[in-house]
This record gives sequence, C-alpha cells and structure tokens, in this order.
Amino acid sequence: MGPLKSLTYCWVIEQAEYSTDVLFRNPQALQSLYPRLLRHATLCFSAEDVLTFLGRKLTKLCAGEVLNDFKKRWPGARIKHRMKENWLKMYDKHGCILRS
Repeated sequence: MGPLKSLTYCWVIEQAEYSTDVLFRNPQALQSLYPRLLRHATLCFSAEDVLTFLGRKLTKLCAGEVLNDFKKRWPGARIKHRMKENWLKMYDKHGCILRS
C-alpha cells in the first residue's frame, strides 16, 4: 500500500461539446433568418472576434491560425470558426433548430 500513495493523477478531457439550441416553432422563420446569420458570421467576424468567443486575446505572441470554414451540407449549411483544436460552429438542425 505504500507505493500507491505516491501516485498522482491528472484528469484530462480530450474532447467535449457544449451547445445551445434555439427551437423555432415556425421552420420558415429559421429559413429566412439563417442565410443572414451565415452571411454575417462569414463576412463580419474578425480573428479578434473569434478569439474573444474562445476566451482568448489577440496578441503578438498568439501562436496559431484562426480559420473560418463555410460548408454547404445537406439539407443546409454550417459555419465553423476555429483555432488549433478549439472551434465554434453554427448549423440548422432538422430545419427548425438553430444549434451553436
């Protein structure tokens, strides 16, 4: 029992996801809003904005690339902002849920 007391443990979560779902009672409301959200997320967010969303600051010592990825997928599209292994994404799910 003596050697076991000297062991230390470090717990790490390699991958986790936290999402927010907004349910639309009327799918047409999401269908009219979603293209504008995609356009805004694609054209208006800067690297500094994305880092702020991820809880980081843009500094001269910032090591990494901030990437924005827009992908058409059936039946809709999704936007993903990422830096290294951290990312934020938004997509429509089943035509009536906005997931981010």
